[in-house]
Amino acid sequence: MRDPYEILGVARGASWDEIKAAYRRACKQCHPDMPGGSHEAQVELNTAYAFIINELKSGYKQRQEAPRQDQTGHAEQRDERKWEQTYRELDEELE
Repeated sequence: MRDPYEILGVARGASWDEIKAAYRRACKQCHPDMPGGSHEAQVELNTAYAFIINELKSGYKQRQEAPRQDQTGHAEQRDERKWEQTYRELDEELE
């Protein structure tokens, strides 16, 4: 399989919104119902998108589990609500 980020046309470290927008743009080009689109291209795109979403989920999870410290050595407080919303959006995209 080619690099999933190359398939979507985004750089590694791209934000969730950039990835989602790139996927939707790519769908318009390679969907089987569109001129020039094919089933194989759509399957490759969907596979790449699912791979990137899973990678994002695991990255968010790792950052969440690892306690970070600020410059004073105190544990940094995190915005749990933002994390939960992002995780929920990623799960919804995979369904």
